Amino acid sequence: MLSPLPVLLACATLGLAQTAPAAPPAGYRAVYITSKVDAKFVIVPKTPVKAGTTIVVQTLTSAPEQQWWLTAGDSKIQLAGTTLCMDAGAKSAWKDMAAVYLKDCTAAADDPSQLWNVMADGRIALKASSPRE
Repeated sequence: MLSPLPVLLACATLGLAQTAPAAPPAGYRAVYITSKVDAKFVIVPKTPVKAGTTIVVQTLTSAPEQQWWLTAGDSKIQLAGTTLCMDAGAKSAWKDMAAVYLKDCTAAADDPSQLWNVMADGRIALKASSPRE
């Protein structure tokens, strides 16, 4: 059986958000998540933002729905000012370029569909799909 390819966002985090809609949880910071390839930014495509919305890449407008809360290392990635987190869905659906959605943040700190590895070089990968090196 083939193992699922890592779900990887080739992203870099850019600085602290200047005006966050609410204070991030303790230990988290507000950021914009950008592509290392171009000047487009991860956002939710339209409002109202809700669970089940697909994460897409669009040009930065500094809108609140473009700000994320995260921490270095193992982290949930929460849409600033909401209770919604990036969610990779069921493991059976993990494959290269799989869709990432907004879902209600789970209480479980180790939920594999919402636990991301925020690396020092700016890359972000789903922890459960990251190769063990």
